Amino acid sequence: MSTNILTRFGRSNDRPALFPDVAPVVGHRIVSEHSKNALIVHSMSNFEITYVLDGTLEWIINDQLIVTRPHDILITHPNDKLAILQNSFPVSECLFLQINPNNQDPHFQPLIHELQKVYMRKISFGSDNSNPFRRLVDEHDKNDDMSSQLCHSLLTDILVRLARQMRSGENMTPGENSMFQKEIINFLEDNLKLEITVGDMADKMGYSESHFRSLFRKVSDLSPVQFLQHLRIETAQRLIREGRLSLTEIAFEVGFNSSQYFSNCFKKQIGLSPREYRTALSNTKREQTVHDQMTTIQVMDMHFPVKN
Repeated sequence: MSTNILTRFGRSNDRPALFPDVAPVVGHRIVSEHSKNALIVHSMSNFEITYVLDGTLEWIINDQLIVTRPHDILITHPNDKLAILQNSFPVSECLFLQINPNNQDPHFQPLIHELQKVYMRKISFGSDNSNPFRRLVDEHDKNDDMSSQLCHSLLTDILVRLARQMRSGENMTPGENSMFQKEIINFLEDNLKLEITVGDMADKMGYSESHFRSLFRKVSDLSPVQFLQHLRIETAQRLIREGRLSLTEIAFEVGFNSSQYFSNCFKKQIGLSPREYRTALSNTKREQTVHDQMTTIQVMDMHFPVKN
């Protein structure tokens, strides 16, 4: 029995969506086992908003590679061409909803207009903003005589958060303090080849190590060591995509003294080994067929059991 579970509301075989004119589909997807052939290139007629709770996912939207991590939101516009790298879901957890771009509700029209202006396909909060998304799914599951009214408020909350985050310009991950983040990232990127300790980071920023750790907790869900590891792997991904260096050269370029340790860390974070990742990129470039008739709903139905 598959441990990959899709809880969804709004389709013909699902329980109903509580605000179908605005949000015709709402759901929660848990991928506990790496799932191959799970998401081929497809498009849809609605906006889709995906909140990543767990896992690193690599999406292809209109031939652009977009990497999402916990507390990132992926926004696809109507008629975007969407796929996931190597057509496979890594272990991950996401909440999602679709928004009808043609809704005529005067309350939601201005918010949907704001959504139409979101030119970015990824918005990064850096901190946990999942509460209204979780509650939206929970209220669909509960579905009592007050759930519909509450869903109205939760949808408003979600759309306002997205609009404000887009306007703020603070869309870098991790964090809310862009200057603190920019300085530490610049330092780490300049020294990735070296062995870097938390004390080195604190010295660079002019803080004691304990105060630095305290500040870092306020702007990131990762520890300084975890963030450094993520940055190393993210840089390695970029270098693999550029194709200039061998995998061994990349490992040393981003601060790993062992190719095997690099491969293990890369696979733990990405779900693929560096070699598999490079092969997946090559395959994605070769596979140009777009299945316009396939929707996200149809693809999910093919590979995930729906929990009603």
